[in-house]
Amino acid sequence: MDQAGRVNPNPDGMPDRDEQIARLAGERFDVLVVGAGVYGAWVALDAAQRGLRVALVDQADFGGATSANSQRILHGGFRYLQHADFKRMRESIRERSTVMRQMPHLVEPQGFLVPTTPRGVQRKLLMRAALKVNDWVSYDRNRGLPVSKHLGPGRVVSKARCLEQAPGLDPDDVTGGAVFYDGQVVNSERLVLAVVQSAAAAGAVVVNHLAVDRFVRDDTTRVVGVETVDRVSGRRTAIRAALTVACTGPWTARTLNNAGLRAAGAGCAAPVKEPFDTFRAVVLVTRNVLNGSAVAVKGRGAYQDRHEVVGKGYRNFFVTPWRGHSLIGTYYEPHRAGAADVSVSPEQVRGYVDEFNASYSTAKLRHDEVKWVYSGLLPLAQGAEPDDPQYQKHYAILDHESANGVPGLLSIVGVKWTTARDVAQKTVDRAGVLLGRSLPAGQTDRTPLVGGRYRDHERFVTEARATRPEAVGPAVLDELLLSYGDGHSALLELIAEEPELGIPLTPGSPVVGATMVHAARSEMAVTLADAVFHRTPLGHLGWPGQRVLRRCAALMARVTGWSLEEQEAQVQRVCAAYRERGLEIGPGEDEGGAE
Repeated sequence: MDQAGRVNPNPDGMPDRDEQIARLAGERFDVLVVGAGVYGAWVALDAAQRGLRVALVDQADFGGATSANSQRILHGGFRYLQHADFKRMRESIRERSTVMRQMPHLVEPQGFLVPTTPRGVQRKLLMRAALKVNDWVSYDRNRGLPVSKHLGPGRVVSKARCLEQAPGLDPDDVTGGAVFYDGQVVNSERLVLAVVQSAAAAGAVVVNHLAVDRFVRDDTTRVVGVETVDRVSGRRTAIRAALTVACTGPWTARTLNNAGLRAAGAGCAAPVKEPFDTFRAVVLVTRNVLNGSAVAVKGRGAYQDRHEVVGKGYRNFFVTPWRGHSLIGTYYEPHRAGAADVSVSPEQVRGYVDEFNASYSTAKLRHDEVKWVYSGLLPLAQGAEPDDPQYQKHYAILDHESANGVPGLLSIVGVKWTTARDVAQKTVDRAGVLLGRSLPAGQTDRTPLVGGRYRDHERFVTEARATRPEAVGPAVLDELLLSYGDGHSALLELIAEEPELGIPLTPGSPVVGATMVHAARSEMAVTLADAVFHRTPLGHLGWPGQRVLRRCAALMARVTGWSLEEQEAQVQRVCAAYRERGLEIGPGEDEGGAE
């Protein structure tokens, strides 16, 4: 039971979606959050935990847009030393530790190797000093973390060691290497989902694939709710709320226009245009091209961050190990299409690969070795030109009553995954003032999330492995522990009832059939794409083949009731998602793993 006296009958799983939609129509909420990315999810959880009546809706899947397209790093702000921005460093370090403490099964320490150079800001002497400052600023980085998640101190390594880690670097431009540590989110989609699940467990009404069609105003100017369209059934639902919080990322301009505001009056220092001032950020998932630490590879093009106190004059690519693959990025480029269009052409994919090979020639990466392309939009820095992408450095909480004379509406423009929880807490603080409510202090920094309600991570993993059912392979169990934390027992129960559900869906993959049934039954996976891309890593680790996708659709159909025709339609939509990322897929039904 939550502070408002509501009960979630299924605290470990998502509530029934149709029942949630019925509640949306029948209740009046204190706070309606539009957009269920990482920012919206944290706002919903924080507000629900403080006793407010909360609704959270998204036009697509939870965490399925901008929040799903990243390099999966919890940044502690090491690069902010170039800006001499110690305040942001401390914020980032604190929030990195908070997430790692709450969900240690989803986050791993990750070393980053930055080659030192004979000249410039990456000289060994300067990098050694930077590592010392970083260690000093992050003195409490491991407080409350399990030993296995501790982030080590920075260190400088020899030229030989650096070239051993990254033999493709130019030996004439390397004098050694600087190693620092950050956190890697092994599955960022599931971390956002855990926040949404926790919000639901705290009493929030959460619904995905529910698009806001228009904002409702009263006889004055106040926003009093929205009208929505269910993208599954086509049904319309009106939602009434005292305060609406828009966490819509690159859709901000459209959101404001739908609310009856001129986008140019968003309260920012520079006008917000339509389309919203954004640029594209792209990260490739490829075969593993390096071993060990993530490595910064010097890009060949010139680049200058105008906010740096000391600049390099170029941008580094980071090659990061992830699930036996490599993440390569980030590529930044202008974006002139609408917010919904983040498609990538095959020619663009070839261009990304060619650019990386030119910077790190020994990789010899082939275009067909790109398994997935993360493509998302980020807010452009105020005053930056679209052809010279510079990312926004600071978030904004926009109060449209003071900025536009339109009460009942807040907007968040977020800029960083790591600090979303802190921004959400500040947003709910502001919401309490606007609602005239005296709210208790936020508690999301110390309340366990769904999946992370164990006190001792090492003991939790050890005991789970010691009691592993015979029908569940070691790699499968480790994947379940990584993705579901202490909720993995629900998957084990499915496998116990039907051992075939414990068989990997593709050779060499630990993703099993039980995850598809569980996604549809307990995690509000409405489409096959929801399960393939946002509930499991299956879709991001390479083309699984249409036969495997049909198997997944059939498993979900046990819960959804999809006809054979609808199952095939779901498969083809997943195929289209690969093509929209510029990737070639096998034409035959026998491509991919065994059924």
